[in-house]
Amino acid sequence: MQRKIFSVLIGFLFAIVVFQLSGCAHVDIIEVIEVAEHIENIVELADLINDEDNQKQISIMSSEVHTIKPGAPIVVILKSGIRVQGKYKEPVLFSSEAYAAIYAKCRAQIKEEIVLPELGDTVTIIDKTGKKHELEFLGFDKGTVLTRKERMGETRKAKAYEGSIENIVDSRGNIIGIEAVKKLISEGKIPLLTWGIITKNKSVRTQIALEDIYLIQVRKKDLRR
Repeated sequence: MQRKIFSVLIGFLFAIVVFQLSGCAHVDIIEVIEVAEHIENIVELADLINDEDNQKQISIMSSEVHTIKPGAPIVVILKSGIRVQGKYKEPVLFSSEAYAAIYAKCRAQIKEEIVLPELGDTVTIIDKTGKKHELEFLGFDKGTVLTRKERMGETRKAKAYEGSIENIVDSRGNIIGIEAVKKLISEGKIPLLTWGIITKNKSVRTQIALEDIYLIQVRKKDLRR
């Protein structure tokens, strides 16, 4: 309702400006109202198209679960072909010990493709602006590089978002391109700290491992932008 009133006012004011710019000394209020209504219809049509677009279901990879808003209705399509329907609740994380073991194994398996930093290594993260940040590397998670840094006498964990990173340089000088990392994550070759998700359908909670997921269907409006 408030948006409708706003669009009417905008249309009305715009119509008056149009008449004044056209050089009309006398503004006919009926003509102004007709132009305003026309503009209002255009605004409402744009809103309708945008709303329909947001309602559309799209498919995302399991590595993109961090973009789903909690409580969003989703359909999880497993590699086995089974479909699990429910609301997205929360991610499920590996224990630090389990993640360290899995990461070390995967790191060794893909060493011919990319040289990943060891967990606990001191790395330099170079952001898109060229600024360098020296941090302790803790692994990868949903759209982020996990790090730890001592600041003002306190050790704090922090997340560096993939979108802001250009490269990672390990303590041996190996340069790890973030795009190559993202590609290998999408292929399931680099493990994430998040191992699965929890969905809820009525009172039933289901844990699903990311490695078992083929695709996730979700409404466009239920994704974080």
